[in-house]
Amino acid sequence: KMKRPTWVTAVGVLGIIFACLGILGAGQEMLMPKIMKMQQEMFTDFGEMIEAEMEKERAKQSYNGEQPPGGDEFPMGFFDSIINIFDFPEWYGTWSIIAGILKLLVCAFFLLASIQLLQLKPSSIHLFYGAAGASIALGVLKGAIALSAGSFIATAMMIGGVFGIIIDIILIIVVVTGDKSAFYQQVQPPMPPPIPLNR
Repeated sequence: KMKRPTWVTAVGVLGIIFACLGILGAGQEMLMPKIMKMQQEMFTDFGEMIEAEMEKERAKQSYNGEQPPGGDEFPMGFFDSIINIFDFPEWYGTWSIIAGILKLLVCAFFLLASIQLLQLKPSSIHLFYGAAGASIALGVLKGAIALSAGSFIATAMMIGGVFGIIIDIILIIVVVTGDKSAFYQQVQPPMPPPIPLNR
């Protein structure tokens, strides 16, 4: 049995790490609609609380005959800008859940392929190509849908997806150019025992 090549160890370990991180990210992605809604409500409530305090202060100054200072609209405008960041189309929440489930499946496939690659199983090469290809296809699909959503958060997630696509392409290049003789030796049949000659 040949020693495992260095590139196999590197690709396999990185594949396992990225797959595990992707599984965690898939769970977060499925919860993203609820998280974004909670954050949006939090900033809305906080902005309304500040606006109420400013109204009290303006009423107090008017009662005392004082001139309210300028720039009162800045805090609410600031919070409105933050709230708009978390705004996204209604359909994007459903898509986020679907995308999280797809990502979970792809990352599980990627994890299996990486483990089998470390075990030098002959089928692991094609399995890894399939897993990396599925990951790239999902990244492209998510990027296209994020652009159509027109949301800041969706665009930020798309940028993270582009980084994942680049990593997948690099791993595929390493596998394509790596020496695969260790995998070929795994499938060599054992030598048959010598046939005794009858005398």
